[in-house]
Amino acid sequence: MAHRRRRRRRRRSSPAGPPRALEDDDLLADILLRLPPLPSTLPRVASVCRSWRRLVSDPGFLGRFRARHRRPPLLGAFTDSWGYPVFCSTMDPPDDIPYRRFPLWQNEGDSWELLGVRHGRVLIFNYTRRQFLVWDPATGDRRCVAAPPEFDGKEKSVCSGAVLCAAGEQGHAQHSECHSGPFQLVLIGFAKNERRAFACVYSSQTREWGNLSSTTLRYFDDCVASGSTLIGDSVYWLLDEIQSGILAFDLGTHSLDRFGIPEDMDTNCRARNYQIILAEGGGLGIAALKSLVSFDMWERKVGDDGVASWVPWKTVKLEEMTGLSRDVRGHMIIDGYDEEDNVIFLWTDAGCFMVELESMKFRNLGEWSFTTNTNSAYHPYRSLYTSKGFPTDNQMIRVINRA
Repeated sequence: MAHRRRRRRRRRSSPAGPPRALEDDDLLADILLRLPPLPSTLPRVASVCRSWRRLVSDPGFLGRFRARHRRPPLLGAFTDSWGYPVFCSTMDPPDDIPYRRFPLWQNEGDSWELLGVRHGRVLIFNYTRRQFLVWDPATGDRRCVAAPPEFDGKEKSVCSGAVLCAAGEQGHAQHSECHSGPFQLVLIGFAKNERRAFACVYSSQTREWGNLSSTTLRYFDDCVASGSTLIGDSVYWLLDEIQSGILAFDLGTHSLDRFGIPEDMDTNCRARNYQIILAEGGGLGIAALKSLVSFDMWERKVGDDGVASWVPWKTVKLEEMTGLSRDVRGHMIIDGYDEEDNVIFLWTDAGCFMVELESMKFRNLGEWSFTTNTNSAYHPYRSLYTSKGFPTDNQMIRVINRA
């Protein structure tokens, strides 16, 4: 009896074992931080139990979650549907986001044009009011910026533009923080009577437009053909008359320039068959659909003499890449480009394809994933977003607490 009592006492006095992993908040947080930043991730975690919901709704955890996932996922793309920006998801359930989640009011009589999407913001120009609208779909924030008075549609007209984070290269990598950060707006305008293109930059920090920069055009009726592409410290636009070349705006010097396309590139196709892309080593490239047969690419390199020239990069046979015959593909155009992942969107009669230009892997998004308005390009949209709310700390906390 005494022996049993002594053994029982020893058992009671032994130190407690380490807590299980899922009961240790610090260890659990480290595990949850490694989950993918998909729209359904945090709401699903919050639905497990109250302690998990409390953990992932903590502002400190949300900040660490965004800091870890510096590169938000590609949620989909915006396209211009008869003057109204419409969102189209590229994700599969349960991460696909209905287009109704990103509503945008529009006053009767307003004439809008979707100009581009970058760093979590959408850029729209209101021709009726001569205003740019910088819209953050995830937070609902809207900033109206009046165009400079000289761009009144008479002597000078607004043709295009680009929006981007103003936090520098480090800020560009942390797209999750761009929602509340400063931004820059680059305006591209034309003066047909002068046969010149103009550019100037608006800063959200100073709330002022900078000085005008200009370059000559080849034709009087030139305009840009599609959205902008950011490569390094420059923003590029293809001109509608493809023989006219490319507009390049240097973000460091705020200078506008124009240069030609590859001499051996077929220019008989419409401008939507061409796309400025990121080449190997982070340089400037251009892609072209050659009829329905091949996909040709060039890169721009600077020689030992300091002169830049176009060099053929690669040619891809479309039938070999997609496995679809020419008859099945039917009509095909380049309908968008994701500069973050170097992915191009191809619209075909067989569906919309996302093509990774480095690996040449492709994904068929399906015939109904996007609108079939071939006059409107797709502008890829990236953001940290939950299926029930928005990515700012206070909003995320309220969303998770309701999950």
